[in-house]
Amino acid sequence: MTSKYFNQVKRNYDRLSGFYDLLSGQAESAIFQRAEDLLRSRKIESVLDIGCGTGKGLIELTENDIRDGSFVGVDLSFKMCQKAAQKNSIVANSNALNLPFRSSIFDAVIFSFSIEIIPDELIGAVLEDSFRVIKPDGIVCIICMADRPGKNFISALYSWAHKNFPKVVDCRPIAIVNYLNKNRFIIIHKEFQAIFGLPVEIVLAEKR
Repeated sequence: MTSKYFNQVKRNYDRLSGFYDLLSGQAESAIFQRAEDLLRSRKIESVLDIGCGTGKGLIELTENDIRDGSFVGVDLSFKMCQKAAQKNSIVANSNALNLPFRSSIFDAVIFSFSIEIIPDELIGAVLEDSFRVIKPDGIVCIICMADRPGKNFISALYSWAHKNFPKVVDCRPIAIVNYLNKNRFIIIHKEFQAIFGLPVEIVLAEKR
């Protein structure tokens, strides 16, 4: 199941790579900048962006220069990595279950609209390898679609689209705090934002 899932994701995002920046738009960038502001208050000198896509987040981190540090991305899609490399981003083509980095080398790991495409049964393992590469006092920052009670019409419509067209609408709302609590992280900040009426959660968590 795992290899089939990764192959499907790779094919999907290879296809999307040519116009993904147009799809993500300014709304996602605004949310990312909010997460960046939260990170800025901490001593962050090295960041790993998991599921970095075309490298937009890496460019924003570099341009705004959090503590003049080093910023690295990893993505399953080779064509996404090519797009990121064209923007002079440092990227590795790999999956999030087996990160190609030594243990305890990053101050922070970021998931920006990427962890919610991972199947429920794999999220714990992905967080475990993220835990491995973060320094003892490091943090994980997750931006994801939020699973909140009392869905509005837009949320209900989106859930219907995800259920019926999962290869196209592959992100799904998740309760990320529950996963973090189960995988040796302690929540230090969480807040809700919205994109086109869809709830989005930003969470910062430290290693226990």
